[in-house]
Amino acid sequence: MFEKQSKSPAKYEKRREIVFLLLSGLFIGTLAMLNILGITRLIDLSFTIYGVSIPYPLF
Repeated sequence: MFEKQSKSPAKYEKRREIVFLLLSGLFIGTLAMLNILGITRLIDLSFTIYGVSIPYPLF
């Protein structure tokens, strides 16, 4: 039913590994940046000058 597939040449395997590493690095980098940007939404930079409260949430 299933035929045995021939093994790919070494250059294709090397290329697949490089593409996989690049895509996984891009994914992990994007994930890290989204976490950093998501945290900044929680920072509240409100301040008070002469008894007047000035709200300044960081969105």
